[in-house]
This record gives sequence, C-alpha cells and structure tokens, in this order.
Amino acid sequence: MKRMILILSALVLLLACVPTPTEDFVPQKDTVAMLEMAKTTPAPEEDVVGRVQTEGDRYTALPLPSLKERYQIPETYRYHADLADGHFVLNVDAKVLVPDVSAIPIVRVERSGFDPAFIRTLFQNLCGDAEFYYLDRTYTKTQIAERIKYLSENISDEQAYSREHGAESLADVKAEIERLKASYADAPDSVEPVRCYGEQQTIAHNYITNGADGPVSHESTSLGIEAYTKAMDRWFVLLNTDPDSPLGNRKGAYLIYGKVKSRPDEIGCFPVPDTYQNDSYTPQQAKADVEAFLKQNGMDDFAVWSVLYAPDQVKEQPDDPMYWVKCVRTVNGVNTSFIRGQTWDTTDILGPMWEYEILSFWMDRDGIAGMDWHAPIQVCDTVVENANLLPFDKIMKIYLKMVNTKFAAAMNITEPDLKYGATTQNQYDIDRIELTLQRIQEPNEWDSALLVPVWSFYGVNTRTEVEDYIETTESTYPYEPMLSINAIDGTVIDVRKGY
Repeated sequence: MKRMILILSALVLLLACVPTPTEDFVPQKDTVAMLEMAKTTPAPEEDVVGRVQTEGDRYTALPLPSLKERYQIPETYRYHADLADGHFVLNVDAKVLVPDVSAIPIVRVERSGFDPAFIRTLFQNLCGDAEFYYLDRTYTKTQIAERIKYLSENISDEQAYSREHGAESLADVKAEIERLKASYADAPDSVEPVRCYGEQQTIAHNYITNGADGPVSHESTSLGIEAYTKAMDRWFVLLNTDPDSPLGNRKGAYLIYGKVKSRPDEIGCFPVPDTYQNDSYTPQQAKADVEAFLKQNGMDDFAVWSVLYAPDQVKEQPDDPMYWVKCVRTVNGVNTSFIRGQTWDTTDILGPMWEYEILSFWMDRDGIAGMDWHAPIQVCDTVVENANLLPFDKIMKIYLKMVNTKFAAAMNITEPDLKYGATTQNQYDIDRIELTLQRIQEPNEWDSALLVPVWSFYGVNTRTEVEDYIETTESTYPYEPMLSINAIDGTVIDVRKGY
C-alpha cells in the first residue's frame, strides 16, 4: 500500500502599505502603476524586430521570441562580495531559470477548498485497499478513568508541581480533572469503529483557553475526514475545514499521514547535488514517481520544483534514502514561487493569515511515504496576458544594492554582542535565480490576490552565532527566497507581508 502525508492549510491577509527604500533605482510600490507598466508594449526597435515578415502587401506574424531571448537572460550568473567588514558574505553561482514561454501573464487568484469527489479519489489513490475507520474522539469510561488517574498522580505533590510548572498550570490540570469527572457518567463503555471510504463528515472541535474568570470552553465544527487504520504502523487524518466555521481563516486545511517512519527534519534538507546517486532509489526516480502520481490524479497544473534530501540521514541509512520532492503550481507554463510560510496582517496579531501554496511529497523506494499540501488556490482570470518586464541587468543591480541595504547594513557587531549573543557572520550561497509568478496582495482585498512575475533568489544560508564569546555555525536551506524582486517595476517584495 502507498504511504502518505498530506498537510494542508489555507489562510488570508489584509493588505496595507509598507515603506520601500528610497534609492532612485527602487520605485515606490503602486499596484495600479505596476499594472500599467506591465501592459506597456515595447517599442518595435526594442522587441518586435523579426516578428513580422512581408509578402508584398501582406504581413504574417512570426512566433514571439522566448522570454530568455526577449530579455537577453543569461544561463548562469556569478558574483562574490565580502560586505560589512566580512560579517556578510554573498556568493552567487547560480543557474538562471526562465520558463520556456514567450509571454508571462499576471493573473488573479483566490483561496480554494477541495471538491469532495477529488478528496475521495485522492483518498483511494493514496490508501489503496487498506481498511480505514473514522477517528472517533468519544472517550470511554475506561479512558476517562485512566486520564483522571494520570493527572491526579502528576499533581499529587501540588507544591512541587507548582514550583516546576507554575500555579497556572496546576489550576489548568485541576480544571481538566473536574471536567473529566463530570463527563464520566454519560461516557459509553465502548466505541465501535465505523468504516471510512473517503466521505466527508462534520467534525466537532473542542478546545479550552484561559479567560479572565477561568478556563473557557470553545467549540467549532468543520467538514472533513479523520480516519485511521487498525494496523498501528500507519494512520491517516484528512481535515477539510469549513470556511463558515470559527476556524474559517484556515479554509481548506487538512492533513494526511502515512506509515510512521523517521523522516528528516526540513531544516536538515538541502537540494540534491548533481553528483549524488543511490543504487536503491535515485532522486530522478523520486521525481518521476511524483510526476506519475500528479498525472494519475489530474494535477497537471503542478510541476516538480526541486528534490531535497538530508545528507546526514543518507549517511546513516545509505540503503534507504528518502527525498522531499517539492512541487509548485504552474500557470501558462510558468511556475509559482516556492515559499514555505504565510502572509498576515501585521497590524493585528489575531488578524487573518494566508499561507502560500506548497505541495510536497516524501518519497522512498516503497513509494509515497508522505504527502503535504498547503493552501490551494484557484486561478480566476487573466489581468495581463503578456507582461512587460525590466531588463535582467537592472534586476541584478537592484538585487546587489538591496543585499547591502537589507542584509549587510545590519551586521554591526559590538563588544556587548559577543557576550550577550549576535550573528557574527551571515553567508548566502545563491544557487538558483528563478523567474516565477508570486502572490501579491491587492489594496483592500482579503480573499483574492495577483500572481505577478518576480525574480526569486534561492540558496543556502550559513550563520555563525556567538554567545558568551563561543561561536557556533549552522547551515540551513531557507524555504523562501533570500529576496523577491518584482520583475515589472523593480520593487522588493516582503514575502511575509505579501507585497
């Protein structure tokens, strides 16, 4: 049977304006002006020469040149700089990735949920013929009694518990014990499992928060699936949140977990190097297996973005490698940006958020070990069919200037920092520069946004931290671009704010 993880959540953002550096080459952010720039048709001598052939008085349009030809974009880009007295190091030895198309659009998108029929199909294709049962959260009398006993033993010495965990935690445990005792009389003696075939159901969620007058009980409902197998080596949870529930900001959120297996932590994962191969399961096979699954499920609007692995885990388990295959949505042959995270309204900590869409697969030689899908979106309409972009050399001038302004300028290390903690060196090794479509918020819009052409810069970040004069160094692969630059107007995009 195939094994899987699917985690999915979708969240939304309220737009505000954010200051942009005022250097002459970085314009202020203006969505309306940006769209007008995107619609501007380049002069014939700049772009259209050779696209029309003449036969007497007849004119025949030739195919448009590719974006790479049109904007004279190189295959690779290299650059090195030691900034801030060597505290910030930038190494760029990158492939410049451009979609093989002649036009790049701007499109409007909305948050999306999932069609029940699609959920059932996905359930079957991931779970095969394994028997699944609804996860029933009803506690039996035996379970309640065991929980009461466990909690009571934990706080048997109340003074010792308070010293270690605090008086507030002690009060919470006591309140939970009282709630459990009150529910004991109506609890069933047993709960019979009910078979699940991928149908949606209404799921109640109960949770407790601490209010001014004590613990407060909350309830919410959602539409989805929560199921498990009786075989303890694998279990499954699928949750599709009802947008009308109190958890409505998490529209379309659900999870699928597969067989329990040690998966490398994402912080320890890096792009698979070109020189790496494994006789038992290669990264090329993992990529091909994911592409086959996407095709099987009619998900042709996704493409594999990168295959990652954890070098340390491969060393420990050389005969059983696991790859993290990251996928992104495509629009008219153009990838969307790979960003693991969300945007939110920074003026309101409790305000709505909107997670970027990411589709991931954990793959090993046995097939799909996990699937993880965040924040699906729906393409609504095309705003600009063929956006006009800035020259690549101008984008790079903005990038190199903003690296100095945004990153290197913050690397001022003083003597107290060496005692109380600081980053003494920050190094980026950029190996991927990619022209993509990235979600940009429109003014006063909560539920929709624009996918706009951007240049994204990806690589490995190595930081040297100091505490009490002791240095530690750690390298990570950031799951968002180092910088995102609007390819139309040259503004620098804050991926956390979404504009």
